[in-house]
Amino acid sequence: MGKLSQLFGIHKKPSPDAASLPTLSTELVLSPEPWQGNLPCVHGPTDGCNRHNPSREAIFFDPLLFPASSPAKPSGNHKPNGHYDKNPITISSSLPRTPEAGCLAPLPRVHKSVPYTLPFYHVHAIMSQLRSDTSPSESSLSALACEATTGSNPSLSWTARCVVDNHNSTSVDDATLLVEYALAFTVEADLGSWNESVAHGRAVAKAMLIGSGYRDFTPCRHFTLSFKSHRGEGKNHVRSAGVSFSRRVVGPNGKAEESKEEWRSEEDTVAEPTYCASCWTDTYISFRLVGNVVIVSIQVYKDLGAGAHPADPKWLTAARGVDIQRGPAEFGRMRMVFLEADQEEGQ
Repeated sequence: MGKLSQLFGIHKKPSPDAASLPTLSTELVLSPEPWQGNLPCVHGPTDGCNRHNPSREAIFFDPLLFPASSPAKPSGNHKPNGHYDKNPITISSSLPRTPEAGCLAPLPRVHKSVPYTLPFYHVHAIMSQLRSDTSPSESSLSALACEATTGSNPSLSWTARCVVDNHNSTSVDDATLLVEYALAFTVEADLGSWNESVAHGRAVAKAMLIGSGYRDFTPCRHFTLSFKSHRGEGKNHVRSAGVSFSRRVVGPNGKAEESKEEWRSEEDTVAEPTYCASCWTDTYISFRLVGNVVIVSIQVYKDLGAGAHPADPKWLTAARGVDIQRGPAEFGRMRMVFLEADQEEGQ
């Protein structure tokens, strides 16, 4: 793994669970017959998201595909009110299912209530099509595209999707799989009877804490995004709002730094992205005041690697917490790949 370590900047210092990590010398003995895998949104026999199982009917589910350390739990996704067509798509694999192979290990959740479980065998299934001279079809990529709303007070809407990044190369060996998480929740400060037409001079303000269950997001193992409180204010016929949040980032030197910030609608401030220098994760935050509601949006992008082996440095970084050193030249690239894919689809 020496040359790959130098190429991708893997630290020489081993991670705490290095003994359990797969290595490139780990042989992957394929099953003679493919086995069916769970969709990322399925954590029970009648589970799923709005795209794959909107009516929450019986669906394929194999509890043995979840590691013993993180057993499957029903997702808690809200059943949608609108009409959604069920997408009866499946995903299959021939990879070994033994724990030591590492093929069943999933990505950590970006938020504890977002039920999206993406293990290595999903990445391998998509990228194997590419290496076999067959571009991943829209249907195969849609197996990893999920959306739903979960939780309460406030509820959290989320989508997840994947796209292949060719890294501006014609060689399939250079391609990797990217994942995008888009999450959003709303906060509202009730100003009572105040509205924009009240008499000049009357002002009202209200501050509230954000529910503890929705404060903390973990885009990667090195970055925690915490939303603390929000406020609303009405003054001089103008409604304004603010959201207080903090970022805790662990740098390549292992030192944690925390910053406290506030978004203010009256200044229309823009939150700077967080580009993790210790893994392939980029995080964007945005706020928008609509009436008396603030929409908080978080977008997370990850590079999951080429999907050829569970010891791929990018996969180990995303799923198992092995640190790397990433330079500024890579910052923001993943988001641009998704934006370009959206533009091509819209043409």
